Amino acid sequence: MSGAGHRWSSRVRSPEESFWERVVKADGCWSWTGSTNGRGYGEIRHKGKKLYAHRLSYEIHFGEFPRELEVCHGCDNPECTNPEHLFLGTHEENMLDQNEKGRCPHGSGHYQAKLTESDVLDIRDRAGGYGTQRRLAEEYGISEQTVCNIVKRRCWKHI
Repeated sequence: MSGAGHRWSSRVRSPEESFWERVVKADGCWSWTGSTNGRGYGEIRHKGKKLYAHRLSYEIHFGEFPRELEVCHGCDNPECTNPEHLFLGTHEENMLDQNEKGRCPHGSGHYQAKLTESDVLDIRDRAGGYGTQRRLAEEYGISEQTVCNIVKRRCWKHI
């Protein structure tokens, strides 16, 4: 094939061009139609680097911002890229916002949870003598430190 009639561009699209190709603007949230991570946040890959769509949107509309700040969603919709719904905050401020809105999944509702509330109660009931925490860790497929944290109520505090 000679390539006649085909136009192959070696030019790499800018992140901004890639962004606008994957956004559906509407009243309210602007939907991200590209790839998302396991938590629903839009992602773009550019020159081997992962960029989050909401962070890119903020930068496109408001300019650069300190990398240590997070771009938070006032609308609580992780796929939203509407700059009117985005604001900057520290990680602590983002987590506080999440907790105040009741969006902080904990316990078995957390996406990384390996245990149920029933498992935790069982661990607390059984974690008495020497060596028990090691056996419980093996039984539940978690670390001994996690068992210790459960027993001392450093985690799973809600039960």
